[in-house]
Amino acid sequence: MYIYLLKSTFLQIDFKATHIKAFVDYCYDVFAGNEKELNNIGEFERDYHKKTPVYWYTRNSFLSPMLTQALRLLDGDIITRMAFFIVDLHRYIENLRREQIPDDASTVNYVVCRGQGLSKADFEQLKKTQGGLISFNNFILTNRCYQVGLKFAKQAIQNPDLIGILFVIKVDSIYSVTPFASIYNSDHCSNKADVIFSIPAIFRIQKITRLDRSQRLYQVDLLFVKDNDKTLSVIDRQIQEESLLNAEGWLRLCLILSSMNDFKKAEEIYQTLLDQTNDENEEANIYYQLGLIKYKTRNYPEAMKFYEKALTIYERNLPHSQHNLIVSYNNIGLIYYDIGDYPNAMLNYEKALEIQQTSPSHHSDAAMSFSNKGAVYSSTNKYSKAFECYKKAFIIQQQSLPINHRDLMMSYNNFGTVYSSMGDDSTALLYYEKAQEIHKKLLPLDHRSCTLASINTGNVHNSKGDFSKAVEAYEKAHAILKETLPPNHCSLASSYNNLGTGYFNRGDYSKARSSYEKALEIQKQSLPSDHSDLIMSYNNLGAVHHSLGNYSEALSNLNKARAIMEKTLPPDDRNLASCYNSIGQVQYSMNDHSSALLSHTDAHAILIQKLHPKHFLLVASFNNLGLIHFTLNDYSQALSCYEQALKILQDLPTTNSLDLCASYNNIALTYFSMGDYQNALAYFVMITTLVKKLNPPDEVRIASSYRNLAATYHKLGDYIKAHSHYKETLSLQKYTLRFNHPETIMTYNSIGSVFESEGKYQMAAKYYKLAVEAAIESLPRNDPYQEKYKEDLKRVTKNL
Repeated sequence: MYIYLLKSTFLQIDFKATHIKAFVDYCYDVFAGNEKELNNIGEFERDYHKKTPVYWYTRNSFLSPMLTQALRLLDGDIITRMAFFIVDLHRYIENLRREQIPDDASTVNYVVCRGQGLSKADFEQLKKTQGGLISFNNFILTNRCYQVGLKFAKQAIQNPDLIGILFVIKVDSIYSVTPFASIYNSDHCSNKADVIFSIPAIFRIQKITRLDRSQRLYQVDLLFVKDNDKTLSVIDRQIQEESLLNAEGWLRLCLILSSMNDFKKAEEIYQTLLDQTNDENEEANIYYQLGLIKYKTRNYPEAMKFYEKALTIYERNLPHSQHNLIVSYNNIGLIYYDIGDYPNAMLNYEKALEIQQTSPSHHSDAAMSFSNKGAVYSSTNKYSKAFECYKKAFIIQQQSLPINHRDLMMSYNNFGTVYSSMGDDSTALLYYEKAQEIHKKLLPLDHRSCTLASINTGNVHNSKGDFSKAVEAYEKAHAILKETLPPNHCSLASSYNNLGTGYFNRGDYSKARSSYEKALEIQKQSLPSDHSDLIMSYNNLGAVHHSLGNYSEALSNLNKARAIMEKTLPPDDRNLASCYNSIGQVQYSMNDHSSALLSHTDAHAILIQKLHPKHFLLVASFNNLGLIHFTLNDYSQALSCYEQALKILQDLPTTNSLDLCASYNNIALTYFSMGDYQNALAYFVMITTLVKKLNPPDEVRIASSYRNLAATYHKLGDYIKAHSHYKETLSLQKYTLRFNHPETIMTYNSIGSVFESEGKYQMAAKYYKLAVEAAIESLPRNDPYQEKYKEDLKRVTKNL
């Protein structure tokens, strides 16, 4: 999409000799010390207009590799520097085609080939796209000779990481979306290529055929896409919507560069345009766009300064600039919203609505303002008011927009977010599914604006504990973003974080760490070191290192996140609470229980203030506090926390059985430690009842519940029931675990303990001995449990 937008924008610009000179000077700096390329640059500077653009592109020198890499990486800076050449080469191909094809011709029939290598990942993606469209983001050279193309494909597989691909392109129409021309002529070309295609070259994948037994050489048959292709027409309409047609030339280029995350280059051009313009309206629009760049890079003071400059001009030009004025107030409101100043955010949204009242009530500007007000209410836990605002926006959109418009999709996502915040994940999913239905009808399935509903769906599945479905949703979104965004785009970093979270929750820590590291790498390349977007990556890396047992590394990453948060976020932000909880968990693992209690207490204070009283996250917060108090032997305080967690779980619309089991278990263990065995027994019975109903059956959990019951009956002196439940435990463990598994060993020892309590020392010694023998075989020599089992055997042996 970006290549299409860039090319069409470049064609609107009248490039001067100064642009060529600026590019040449840049190349002299880049290739300083490279005598061969410096000579080539000098020749390019002297003779550029004396030879054809195809000559320069096909020549073995700096130009083609530089352009190809810039287009492949979507390097906005280099692409903009070379824009004059892209335009010259494209127009030359167009003119050459007109010379070569008669005016009355309707078809051209021949086949050309291109051999090259693809990474294994790219080839897998290519196979999934069979029947769909493929776009080459560079000027591609092809040959009419099959063997020449095959030779290049075979050369590619000398690299073990590449798949050799022979693209066979059937050219059967002159009415194509991509200009092409024959260049097999010494006047045109400096190598032996036959046909060149302009950018972006778009084809339909017809067939993929394996060419050898190694499964590393393939032929891919491509059909030329005509300009009336239905799929392409849908994409083209979407591109036109996103390209802001009221902007042209350099202004339009800046919008595209900003969308590509190349804010530096966009800002540089905007500043130049600002110095050159005498048009007050254009000046205001540039200030507005500079404010948007500063907002996207989280430089809120600078963003506010530029927005206010634009606002001053827009206010002078009412009513002509009414729409721009409304949008500016909304964007100023977004700045206040992001820094947590909700009253000022709401004030600006209200100003926007006041101005809009002079327009029809169904105007889309009002829908935008109502949606933004809804976000403020949602962030302040006023979910009914949030829903009311989102509903007003939705009604306006229904009255003024087509049934499948993207703004309606955003409203469905907003409804879903409110229900998710209230803990009603099932209803949230229904709204996210409605959003996805609009995407399916409106856009190609691989369009990047389809990703929001997929990400939200993944978030809901995460909160419900359905991690496989969450990963599936995140991977779907990530595949689209990876194909449609530059490799250093911040949205791609966010996607890596989502993907890593899915892997993390599924227990795949190596994949999670890899995804989180990729996210952080992208952010470090394009953002300041204290940028708020780095918070999530540091938090996530802290979590995965914690799970891997790398506690120092975990604490280091979490403290980096905390430092940025405390600098950039309001003190009661939910994300800060999450970070405090994570730090507390690592401190607990390091046995620093006092520090852990302080961290969890700080987190809980924020969550109580920010969340709905029945929000699922409060369950984890109460459980964290309960665990610390339990460890510090403050059982009454632990019990209070655990009971509050259970109360929230029981009040949720839907509750996961495993979450209930965990909550019952926390309370049961606390009662057990307090010596209140009757209450402990009651909760252990409830756990056993629940785990027996799990589908599919979970024998490990059932065995654990039987063992807890047995231990409680032992404490109550009911040795018959204790033996009965330990027998059931051992039977299940022998079926699901090895005989020397630590859990099985513990059961042997516990059975011995019951016999010892009964005074049956010979039987006690028998089971203690089984525990010791299994422990010696499977546990480390200095393991504390092994020492305990030996002491138990030694003690009971004295009584024989």
